[in-house]
Amino acid sequence: MSGLWRWLMALGPDPHPPESSEGASGAWSLHFSEDLMRATLIHAPEERARDGEAPVRALLRQVVTGLDEGAVAAALERAWAAPSAAFSAVVASGTAGTAPASGELSWGYRRERSPFGELPERVSPGHTLASLVPGQPGTARIDLRGHSHPPPPPRGLRLTAGAGAHLAGQAVIADAEGYPVVRRQDGPEGALVELSIEPIVAVTADAMEARLTLWRPLEGEALPDHQALIAQAGVVRGLDHDAVNHLLAALERGAPRVSEVVARGLPAVDGEDGRLEVVMDLGPRPGRLLPDGTIDFRSRAIFEEVAAGALIAVLRRPTGGTEGFDVTGRITRQRPGRDLRLETEGDALFDRETGEVRASRAGVVSLVRAHLLRVSALQTIKGDVDYATGHIHSGGSVEIRGSVRPGFHVEAAGDVLIHGAVDSAEIRCGGNAVIRGGAKGSATRIVARGDIDLNFLEYGRAFAGGTIAVRRALLHARAHADEDLRCERGAKVVGGQLIAGGDVTVGTVGGGASALIAAGVRPGRLQRYFELFREEHARKQALDAHEGRFGIAVDDPSWRDLAAALAATRSAIHTLDLTPPEGAAPGVIEVQVQLCAGNSLRIGEAERLFDETCGPRRFTLAEEDGAYAVVDARLVERGRGREEGEPPAAVVEV
Repeated sequence: MSGLWRWLMALGPDPHPPESSEGASGAWSLHFSEDLMRATLIHAPEERARDGEAPVRALLRQVVTGLDEGAVAAALERAWAAPSAAFSAVVASGTAGTAPASGELSWGYRRERSPFGELPERVSPGHTLASLVPGQPGTARIDLRGHSHPPPPPRGLRLTAGAGAHLAGQAVIADAEGYPVVRRQDGPEGALVELSIEPIVAVTADAMEARLTLWRPLEGEALPDHQALIAQAGVVRGLDHDAVNHLLAALERGAPRVSEVVARGLPAVDGEDGRLEVVMDLGPRPGRLLPDGTIDFRSRAIFEEVAAGALIAVLRRPTGGTEGFDVTGRITRQRPGRDLRLETEGDALFDRETGEVRASRAGVVSLVRAHLLRVSALQTIKGDVDYATGHIHSGGSVEIRGSVRPGFHVEAAGDVLIHGAVDSAEIRCGGNAVIRGGAKGSATRIVARGDIDLNFLEYGRAFAGGTIAVRRALLHARAHADEDLRCERGAKVVGGQLIAGGDVTVGTVGGGASALIAAGVRPGRLQRYFELFREEHARKQALDAHEGRFGIAVDDPSWRDLAAALAATRSAIHTLDLTPPEGAAPGVIEVQVQLCAGNSLRIGEAERLFDETCGPRRFTLAEEDGAYAVVDARLVERGRGREEGEPPAAVVEV
């Protein structure tokens, strides 16, 4: 022992004492380590008589397990021999545990390192790619108090099968001829290893393409018979032999891996629908959606004059299209073009052999919903429709250069153009209605077989067989369009109903009065739906009143009639179909500026009341929890599915 150490020992106890002291008795003290895995007996120098063994045994009663009797005896003997000496001795030790061992993978195929990375062995169906060797759990440590401390769990290793493979117990088995692909993802709880097969021949789900993938053969391995594998995959048409030869040549030049589409099917070409090709410039339909997503609100060209015998339009017949085939030789059928049921009225004559529509006499042309052409005379009212003119009834088109005063109505077989306003009046036309000055009044009613283009509508009603275009406002009004309903960005909607069989575009939907905006639902059927609900309420009240007065009496004819009427109304509600026609889109509602709280949106059979104001938004119909709901279209476009990094469902874990 060095002189320095003897000097330190003479000063007192161990200069580096254990972390915790559990007691002292006379010259003796017992110290435990912080983890209770070691007990140290310390003797301090004493000038008085020896203490004997009893104090030591009193201290050692704190040790439950792991006591070293030999070390205790040696310490007592040393203290007896040199009572003035200071020393320490470890007299008890806990039982150390063992660390857990993680699981391992036992690989079932060869892999070779190359300058280009790892090259896998080619495997066949039934080949075991890898199996999981379970890890070994550790053992617990026992401290001097007798407490057991379990070891940490082993770091997990999970094994799963990807495409072209399957799990069998704790092994991954190949399902296809190809090359193993390993993907490993490490996380806080361990590693996830996914084994899949990159097939030599892969045919897409629609069988329109086949891809050939080849890796450089390992030592002693030959190239697979790709021709046999292509045939085995069922590829019989559209094979590109040049592409196959290109792949083989690339392997010979030293490429580690080559992959390319070597067979393509021929998609079917659907036929073109019949269409009306108008040779005259009739201008755009207001509210027409342009290819870039904007809406065309240019003023409609109306009352285009045509001479007798002049060509107006040509009906282009639908085409049949051509059938296609996939790489397996299966024929894919095309959709033949749909015929356009052209209608002509007035002085428009249709020649079915040539498809030409000509004017039989001079007049003005009216195009209604892209399938109805009409040539008729034009009646012009130079001022207002009032007591001076009386009601207007015309077999042609009507131009009113003034306004339509309260109580009067205008009826025309063709188009109607009103330069002024409509005030508590009725307008009906077999063509399109254009009202430059707007319309107001609860008695106002505008009905058009084609489109309606108006500045504003306040407290009135507008019903169009085509599209309704609104430029400034819809205030507490009803606007029903069998096709689309389009409002300019600066237009404001307050209260009322906006219902369209197609899409709806609005600017600002204000608060204060609840508005219903519906898309993708036929207006007539929705109105019938509301009527049935009102009828159900009235009949339920009548039945409740009868039962409150006379009680429930099945043999009472009056009670039976009321109950049957209520049941019939409820049955009609449940069987009323509010979905758009087959093949039609479900409808979209686009808010360009703001939708205030308190307004409702409906698409098809789903309705949503908004209790918060939102900004520009596009709404569509989507299925949620087994039912349809009106949702933000952006959520649908982003899609919902497994988040990136989420493990597959089938996993073997150790």
